[in-house]
Amino acid sequence: MRIEFFSENGYMKPDAIHAGVYQFKIGLLRKKDKYRSLYVGESYSMALRCSNHLYEVFHTDPSYFGLTRENLEDGRLRMMVEIYEKVLMPEGTTNSERDILLREREKAAIEKLRPLAQVQGSDQLNKDRVEIVQKAIAELLHD
Repeated sequence: MRIEFFSENGYMKPDAIHAGVYQFKIGLLRKKDKYRSLYVGESYSMALRCSNHLYEVFHTDPSYFGLTRENLEDGRLRMMVEIYEKVLMPEGTTNSERDILLREREKAAIEKLRPLAQVQGSDQLNKDRVEIVQKAIAELLHD
């Protein structure tokens, strides 16, 4: 699996170090326009949080995102980590206010994008995520 980490023309997008909502997508290496939303999250530093996610998925447990070890080794697949929305904080925003705003934006993104590994309308992981994600990957590979 190829990883594209906030990539733009071979470089990491500088906005990724800021607060916002991010998205993990799974797709095919040979078809840039063919992908499915895998996971949506929020953080005060998207790059920091997403690097932790990648460590968990690739080192600890790929099923966190509904993946398998075989998926991680499949050269046909690509995982994209992208900024869904950079969230600018007004001057004087407290950490609590920031966190509330980020959670609201995350929930709206989850409702819109319907990520495979999450319960619809919630940031909770779906207990059936491995089955759901594996079915979606099979569909991507056989289209």
